[in-house]
Amino acid sequence: AAKSNSSIFSRNLSPETLGLKKEKLTHLRFYFHDIVGGQHPTAVHVAQAPTTNSSSTFYALVTVINNPLTATPELSSKLVGRAHGIYASASHNGTALLIAINLVFAEGKFNWSSLSILGHNSVISSVREMPIVGGAGVFRFPRGHAEARTHSSIQSLLSWVMMFMSSIIEVINVTIIILILWFT
Repeated sequence: AAKSNSSIFSRNLSPETLGLKKEKLTHLRFYFHDIVGGQHPTAVHVAQAPTTNSSSTFYALVTVINNPLTATPELSSKLVGRAHGIYASASHNGTALLIAINLVFAEGKFNWSSLSILGHNSVISSVREMPIVGGAGVFRFPRGHAEARTHSSIQSLLSWVMMFMSSIIEVINVTIIILILWFT
């Protein structure tokens, strides 16, 4: 293949060009409320394969979420943001979800900033680690991960089948390195 020296659509930039100063390590902790049933569900099953109901893993069940993120485990506590996205049961013989979620924050200096998670969630593991793949607002150019743990001891007793029929509260710890913008 011919090597092109053309810079029509790309160029190298220095971090200073974008107003980037230095990196900062940030830790966020909040509670993710996945409410499947009741009068006001925040997680709704929107699609499934013809074989989903006969699958022990609910393979190919797709759920859309608009879940509250709160400061404490109580749903009535301070709302710090919302999780918008989808998750799908993605394993024939395991308990794995494919998740694509934007964490949109609504509090203080993080208001309207977001982090994006895309990856694998092994839901029956006590700790699930998922990659942060992008961000916006004060979270531009992030590198990091999110750790999810089921908060409720009752939920830890639920089977895989019950997970798709019950509300779950998870504590989420996000650790990210972000580039500081000159205007933040």
